[in-house]
Amino acid sequence: MQERQKKSFTRALTVASGSAATIAVGLACVHYSFGEPLARLSYDLPFLWRATLDTHEVALVYLDDDSAKQLHQPLDDIWNRSLHSQLLDRLTNDKARLVFYDVVFDSAARDAATDDAFAETIRRNGHVVLGAALEIVQPISGVNQERVLPPIKPLRKAAAGWGLLAFRPVDADYGVRQLFTGTSDIPSATWKAAENLGARSTSTSRDSISQRWINYYGPPNTFSAVNFAQALAPDGVPPDFFRDRIVLIGGRSNVVSAIEQKRDEFATPYSRSNYQFSSGLEIHATILLNL
Repeated sequence: MQERQKKSFTRALTVASGSAATIAVGLACVHYSFGEPLARLSYDLPFLWRATLDTHEVALVYLDDDSAKQLHQPLDDIWNRSLHSQLLDRLTNDKARLVFYDVVFDSAARDAATDDAFAETIRRNGHVVLGAALEIVQPISGVNQERVLPPIKPLRKAAAGWGLLAFRPVDADYGVRQLFTGTSDIPSATWKAAENLGARSTSTSRDSISQRWINYYGPPNTFSAVNFAQALAPDGVPPDFFRDRIVLIGGRSNVVSAIEQKRDEFATPYSRSNYQFSSGLEIHATILLNL
């Protein structure tokens, strides 16, 4: 072999070896747990240098501690559903595009009439999507099973749709990075909401959708938000605040312990720099806009 050919062969072998090593490291990161922090880091870093994006299409309404006190509702129990009817009537009159509940109405109210009235208000609006809980149950056999807690039947029948409120997977740092569209049997609530809005992404089967990563629009409190009491008050928000907007309604508490708070708040790429978590309602709003 001539000297020039030897050098070319050596360079080619070096490149091939380097490529093989890179592929091997990449596959190892995918298949072994030590690669998970690197995968999270590679996903998170680009967000830290990006400007906050526009989220004007969405408004959040929080059932928070201040609203509970102002409206004389319990902090740890079911709120009077007549309040939900009042808010939904306002959103209907203000012509909100869609109303999404990050609240699981899985048990009947003490007063059946309030459920009937709420169902009628939901039906009258025509664009309300309700949420269902997805619980992991460990029976005596020791094999974990999933149990769906859907909204009660009168509300399900009145709604434009309902779906799961779960996030999957939730990473080791309690971050939500992948877009969950539901189980094989039941779609996510965000998917049902996107369907109702006519999103092009929902025209294909959920089964055919490959793994998707969430595109976050900014750090916590990027979305316009008010609390429940403000949303109910005649002068609580500016005129036309809800008009043509997607309105998401859900809980946020200030008095739970740090461990409990993490059940309702999640890490995002921005948590690396500001150490703040985003509410579950913000995650749902982000996923819905992505869809």
